[in-house]
Amino acid sequence: MRTTLLVVSLLIACSFPFPVVQAQDPPMEWKDIPLTDLSMSAFGTDTSVSAMILGDYGESRLNNELEVVFTRHTRVKIFTPAGFDWGTRVLTLYTKDHEETLSDLEGATYTLDANGEVERTKLDRSAIFEESVDEEHTRYRFAFPALKPGCVIEYRYTITQQSWFFFPSWTFQSSIPVRWSEYRAIEPRGLAYARATKGYEAFAVNEATEVLWHFTGSAAVYLGESIAKCTQYRWVMRDLPALKEEPFITTMDDYASSVELQLAEYALRGGGSKRVLKSWDALISELLKSGHLGGMTETIGPVRELAQKVIAGKETPFDRMTAIYDYIRTTLVWNHQYRVFGNGDLGEVLESKKGTSAEVNLLLISMLRSAGIGADPVLISTRSNGRITELYPLVSQFNTIVARAVVGGTQYFLDATDPLRGRDLLPTGALNVRGLVIQEGKVEWVTLTSNRKYVHRSLADLTLDSTGGARGTLASVDEDYAAFLRRRDLVEKKSLDIARETFETEKTGFSIDSLTVLGRDSIAGPLTITAVVSSPAVAQTSGEYLYCNASILDRVNNNPFKLKVRRFPVDMAYARSFTRSTVIHIPEGYEVKELPRTVDLTSGLDEARFTRSASAENNTVQVLVRMSITATTFQPSRYESLKGFYDQIVAAEADQIVLRRIPLVRPQGAPKTVKPSKGGKTR
Repeated sequence: MRTTLLVVSLLIACSFPFPVVQAQDPPMEWKDIPLTDLSMSAFGTDTSVSAMILGDYGESRLNNELEVVFTRHTRVKIFTPAGFDWGTRVLTLYTKDHEETLSDLEGATYTLDANGEVERTKLDRSAIFEESVDEEHTRYRFAFPALKPGCVIEYRYTITQQSWFFFPSWTFQSSIPVRWSEYRAIEPRGLAYARATKGYEAFAVNEATEVLWHFTGSAAVYLGESIAKCTQYRWVMRDLPALKEEPFITTMDDYASSVELQLAEYALRGGGSKRVLKSWDALISELLKSGHLGGMTETIGPVRELAQKVIAGKETPFDRMTAIYDYIRTTLVWNHQYRVFGNGDLGEVLESKKGTSAEVNLLLISMLRSAGIGADPVLISTRSNGRITELYPLVSQFNTIVARAVVGGTQYFLDATDPLRGRDLLPTGALNVRGLVIQEGKVEWVTLTSNRKYVHRSLADLTLDSTGGARGTLASVDEDYAAFLRRRDLVEKKSLDIARETFETEKTGFSIDSLTVLGRDSIAGPLTITAVVSSPAVAQTSGEYLYCNASILDRVNNNPFKLKVRRFPVDMAYARSFTRSTVIHIPEGYEVKELPRTVDLTSGLDEARFTRSASAENNTVQVLVRMSITATTFQPSRYESLKGFYDQIVAAEADQIVLRRIPLVRPQGAPKTVKPSKGGKTR
């Protein structure tokens, strides 16, 4: 790491075009910090906000050398010491062959002194550090001086980009509130950029204005004029809430409001134009001809021979498909690299028995075709990679390949990269994502789904003693996605550690005396973990009473949904089913005083239900809980109902089993048990 002195380049500055018709002034002036911003002590009434972005302004345009010049000016208010993290900024540039260069970086910290006067402390050049990330990227890190609660920092910089095929993208939202965020892009006539916006916030401004711009040098030669008509696009969002991580999402990049621009078409000097963004048809045609994608699905001799050996004795196409999938799954080793192109040599993949996601699944497709089964590659972007936009026919949006096989008119999506995952289980990262089928003749989009669910059952069978301690058995049974995820954990961790996590021994206080795991080495069927346990304090004593929570295992203590309003969907990937059985054998000399309520909760959601029933007989209490969520996605309009559903569950899970010591002399005519008043049942 070394200190870098970044100075203004007069040569570059002089080559910038200047506007003939001035567009609207920028929303902020450098060094002009309003006193109201400096004296502001909190974000309204919300004292939990540590910082906020007062203003964020960016602009992209072409310079006279037909390079893209991107400038940014950002201003941040820091309320508390927790906001000091914003006092260190990081920029990562693609610097291979000087594709991107940084210049004109400057900044300052503003504070009010004891007399209410503004103090400005400049960002020192010695606080700007440059470090190499790899052969293609460089990271610039700069830390602001004189940080203290109440200060305002601002910085600005310029990035010059050689290629004008892309304008820098812009994200309006952040992890802290944003008062004003604005982006402008100036597009000369003769260049047409495709624009894509996404997110769930509304634009305060979304407009296009015609302006005149003066060019010299290469730009003037290319455009054929020195004063060129340009379109200025202007996007503004204001008063944006902080974008916080929430459960059940793909990647936060999918939900942040943003705009992206990519060159779609440009004029040729001799007349006419050239389209850069090809159609999906044209892209598919290119991929089919590629030796690193379409060419690797062809049936070559070694693959055909291997396929025939693998399917020997398999009479139906379905059995043949399963046999080939299982062979690839158990024989090839995925190197954990996601790719959409292979190395171009199936023979090498066969010989090495390892490869990227593309190589594993392209070999799978080739073997399926060799067995007479229709199969095609499907390009997808995994959930963590982000959603693709159909506006851009770009292969760079995708990060991996799965196979689609068609047997008996039914399509099956296959990914053979994990030896623990059966044919009917897609990777969780591929669920509910859009895929592009690479096939001759048509453009076809598919949505990858699974009819398999996350299925979990638990059983607690415990005998209480009069001190509140207990001994007994705990069991966890997982199927489908729950079993797959648990089996993966068992590969990486010890069985005892997994059991402790499963039964939450730190919370419940159970000690595991013995342990049995069944179904560990299978990829189908249930996975069962059973433990003989003991605990000194399952129930709490209070005088003549024992209190025991009805949810020994898998209790829902907290609502996973914290936001009052959620502007983006809840994406659960797969449907879910939970069953919980709790059996409590009460100690001698005690009787049931109260049982948990009988509940049936939906909160108005047809796709979500939570039920609980309780009964007591022969000194044994049994509580049965069932919870199911059949939908995989809930739109923002239904978030309040889903949040309310979990609120009701958390409240219900607090219910207790109440036991009372039986008096030595029972009053004449008194019943042996007491019927609870809250909907439970005793006998």
